[in-house]
Amino acid sequence: MPQRILALDIEDAEVKAAVLETSFRDYHIAGLYHDLLSPEGGPVPDQLRRFLERHQLAGDTVVSTLPGRLVSHRVFFLPFRDRKRLNQTIPFELETHVPFGLDEVIVDYQVLHRDSSGTTVLAAMVQKPDLEAHLAMLQAVGIDPKVVDFAPLSALNVLRVLGDHLPSTFVFVDFSTATANVSLYRNGQLAGL
Repeated sequence: MPQRILALDIEDAEVKAAVLETSFRDYHIAGLYHDLLSPEGGPVPDQLRRFLERHQLAGDTVVSTLPGRLVSHRVFFLPFRDRKRLNQTIPFELETHVPFGLDEVIVDYQVLHRDSSGTTVLAAMVQKPDLEAHLAMLQAVGIDPKVVDFAPLSALNVLRVLGDHLPSTFVFVDFSTATANVSLYRNGQLAGL
């Protein structure tokens, strides 16, 4: 049975959406949508609701992104591969780079590379009130996301679709109305963001 995935990217000045339709063997992009947000348009939830209604956007699964300005992140190497040790160590690696405690944030990470010498990860953290406000805004328009991603990382995850069609070393630049994200790849691995 085909599934529809709705991906929402909500920044301060704009909202973007992509709808993917997946089947057992394949997927295709059913639509891409974009609107500017403005103070004159009213509260962001109202503008988001109108955007969703105008384009008749819905999905069996919803993925949303947090604006990059709300998320602190870092790429680093740890000299071990064990998932349990990664789960225990990564929050403390990030804690030294922010002016608040671990009890005030949500931490997650993505393994970028793993070999016999250890693991390279992209770790990110968001303050709990920022994540709660994002989820409350989505709930106000009847959306319960299955995944909340970090906006720069969501664009990078799209690159995985291209797979072997990318050079081993390159720079990926993602522009939006108010931001630009630059990702550096070396030998097929994310080296900096």
